Amino acid sequence: MNEEPTKDLNGHRSFEERVFARFDSIDARFSRIDQRFDTVDARFDVVDARLEKLESRNYDTKPIWERALAEITETRAR
Repeated sequence: MNEEPTKDLNGHRSFEERVFARFDSIDARFSRIDQRFDTVDARFDVVDARLEKLESRNYDTKPIWERALAEITETRAR
């Protein structure tokens, strides 16, 4: 067996420093993911608002279309 000390592959950082550095890395990744979810959530809010606007327009024009269809049906019946 060789008596030379093994090569230090992780620099001179202690185990605790490496673990905490890894936790910091994981925390940073979760923060980026959280920001992306916030962006997606904001986009869904915009889509929801647009759908509500379209639905309100549909309700505004629905009586007009119902009258038009009734008149068309009446005209065809004659």
